[in-house]
Amino acid sequence: LATDESIPHHDIHGYRLHIWASLAGFMDNSFRKPNDRECVKLMNSIAQRNWEIYLAEESVDMTSHLLPSPFEFMVEAGKEGELRPRRGLYKGRFPDTHGSVLGARWKILPEILTT
Repeated sequence: LATDESIPHHDIHGYRLHIWASLAGFMDNSFRKPNDRECVKLMNSIAQRNWEIYLAEESVDMTSHLLPSPFEFMVEAGKEGELRPRRGLYKGRFPDTHGSVLGARWKILPEILTT
């Protein structure tokens, strides 16, 4: 049973470790405690490094598959939040497919099917 002080170490824990190692491209001891700041910082740094590789001009093989969300939620004082493409994307498009990160509205299909 999970508590604030401990995390269960059974099949689900092993499965999560396997998935994280696959996404990160390596196994790290910090993955055993996903609620620790060290683990969060490591996963964020891997995602950020991969994002920079993904945006680079030269295409290279990546050793891991972890990327941050292509969106940023921006909140300005006194205004409602706004979902925007992540900084670094040219005209809000993915660099490999040139598809819009935010998608596009269709006149035929209802929005619920395209979002």
